[in-house]
Amino acid sequence: MRVGQRLFLAVLPAILGVFTVVGLAYWGEYARQAPQSLIIVAIVAAVVSLGMAWHNTRYVAHRIEHLALRTGKVLPESQTPRLRDLASAVTGGVITHSGTADELDTIESTVHDMNSAVQRAHDAGESRAQRAEARQAEYAAVIDEVARLMTSRLEEAEMPLHVLLASPFGSLNENQEEMLAAAQTALDLADRDVRLLRTLLALDRGELSVVPQPIGLTELLKPALAIAQAHGRSAKVAVHADISETAPRVIVDAMQTQAALTAILTNAVTRTPVDGEIDIKADESEHDRVQISVRHGETGEAMSQPALDIRLARRLIGLQRGALRESSGNITIELPGETPVSAAKAGSDPLSS
Repeated sequence: MRVGQRLFLAVLPAILGVFTVVGLAYWGEYARQAPQSLIIVAIVAAVVSLGMAWHNTRYVAHRIEHLALRTGKVLPESQTPRLRDLASAVTGGVITHSGTADELDTIESTVHDMNSAVQRAHDAGESRAQRAEARQAEYAAVIDEVARLMTSRLEEAEMPLHVLLASPFGSLNENQEEMLAAAQTALDLADRDVRLLRTLLALDRGELSVVPQPIGLTELLKPALAIAQAHGRSAKVAVHADISETAPRVIVDAMQTQAALTAILTNAVTRTPVDGEIDIKADESEHDRVQISVRHGETGEAMSQPALDIRLARRLIGLQRGALRESSGNITIELPGETPVSAAKAGSDPLSS
């Protein structure tokens, strides 16, 4: 039962008392005699009302005192009520009380302290979040500037190496040419990683816009397959593709998705041993989705820390409302397929994302 209901029940004796007094006043006049039944009802109602009022009042007082004790504050010592306090209680506050603290004052003080503590914690949390966002923005700016400078320095280093490899000044032996070629390859890979890092930073800052358009699976996979097969020939890895002709078109940003697929397939080539094979299958999946499975020759568990290009590919595919899952020797990509509703939406609003 709610406390308010108990307090309303505590008022019930007064209501019964009023009706009893009215009845006694009517039958108490001259030549009138109160019925015996009324006297019995009045006595029973008075006793029951007294018991109800005593129980409910005692219950509420006990709960308030118990709640005040649980606040942990020192409660005022028991003392005899002052005459001013008694007069204030009897007159319903017409006469003000003496101002001594009671249990409700203790509870009110505790609630006020708790509200203040919660507000301070909220303000401190917002301050920490603002400082963290400022640091994140600062770190992102620093990393972006470092990546930009590294890209510039790598371009400066690539030019003389390219010139030396194309038309060496003087005679170079086979070992020197291999060293120059290895340096050129390392610079190319470093340049690629720096560009991937800058793309990831652009993703975090929300600078990459998505323009989803319907595109066929064959057309979508064509650039990535050509690059993967070229890498496969260099690494002696066979790349086979089975692309469904009946699968629906996908609704994606073609440029970003092709960049992600290129990163995934070239990463699969590098992880496949020599004379290994990579099987790529693209077909319709469930729930209006299109699935691209890449089975490569790597054995063992998937990497706990994905490479930078896989991280970027996962983010780019997620930006297309797709998903990338990786397991031992297998990579699965899911992309949204074309439906009548999505095709109409893409055709009417090419900038929707």
